[in-house]
Amino acid sequence: MQRDYNKIFCIGLNKTGTTSLHYALLLLGFKSLHHAPNRDAPMPEHIDQAKKIVASINDAKIKNEPLLKGYEEFDAFIDIGPVAKNFEILDDQYPNSKFIYTWRDMGSWIDSRIRHVERNRQNQDKGLYNGNFLDIDVEKWKWGRMLFEKHVRRYFKDRPDDLLEFNIISGEGWEKLCPFLGFPVKDEPFPWENKVP
Repeated sequence: MQRDYNKIFCIGLNKTGTTSLHYALLLLGFKSLHHAPNRDAPMPEHIDQAKKIVASINDAKIKNEPLLKGYEEFDAFIDIGPVAKNFEILDDQYPNSKFIYTWRDMGSWIDSRIRHVERNRQNQDKGLYNGNFLDIDVEKWKWGRMLFEKHVRRYFKDRPDDLLEFNIISGEGWEKLCPFLGFPVKDEPFPWENKVP
């Protein structure tokens, strides 16, 4: 399918269905880069890859270079902190791109992040995690998210065709994603990754 837009940037925070979005985009034929590019990779290897991606984007920003330098072959960028933080720069550097803000209910998002940090701490104790998502600060998370959401909505308020607010956890799926990207709605289950019972 011929698309009439440039890149796809997920600017949702972690624990909002970003991994599910990544696999959905792969099913649609996009070359998608997720902060954990290989779900079968051992934890330290995937953290090292995530750090490499983040460092590359941050370095490009300091040097005033295109933020995706070295990663231009990818169509979509998912759950990569500096992508969300620098969405305005990406909008300028990669015009005519699509932005997807994944979100979920605040309470379940906080619970999911707490569980994630607790798993990271356990894995760190076993020598299986060398990342930095280890602190629980619920108030900081809430305020940071509220301010970020407000900023995203204000920035895109006159551009409804460029931003999709997408709540995968509540059951939104192909019926919302496919039209936004110019695809017919897929007739198969939407991928739902990292479900917690």
